[in-house]
Amino acid sequence: MAWVEQSGSNHWRVRFRRDDGTIGSIPGFRSEKAAEDHANDLESDQRRGTWLDPTGGRTTVEEWLTDWWDALDVDVRTEDNYRSIVRNHIVPHWGGTALADITNLKVQAWAKQLRAGHLSPVTVAGFVKLFSQILTDAAEDKLIIANPIRPRRRGRRNHVARIPEKV
Repeated sequence: MAWVEQSGSNHWRVRFRRDDGTIGSIPGFRSEKAAEDHANDLESDQRRGTWLDPTGGRTTVEEWLTDWWDALDVDVRTEDNYRSIVRNHIVPHWGGTALADITNLKVQAWAKQLRAGHLSPVTVAGFVKLFSQILTDAAEDKLIIANPIRPRRRGRRNHVARIPEKV
């Protein structure tokens, strides 16, 4: 259930009850009608089972990784490799970024920077794939709507040079 409260002379907020019983708040509405519309949308999403707590997307990558490592079930050597990639490449760039602020274009720009830094395309693709796995698990835990990373479909393509056949 969601409801609207006035939070200033010309400001309104939507309050809602989370699954764990605590009360959340979404501030910043300039009119009561805008807040009521948002509250109605929120209730509709809750009834359909598609609602996500807006505070979940504010979780940073580094905060999410704490839970993610605990649930990861892979071979010890694979985990060591993942930890190295995360420590050296993902956390330095993405650690303080909120999950909801990550976009496909930002990830593709990051990948381009890594390749420009003389890392091989295969190595960079592995970093992006691991980051994608991390974000997929965040989406499955309902922290974000969906994994923002999409396969690359434009840009340079490596085509085999065609040699005309002899007639």
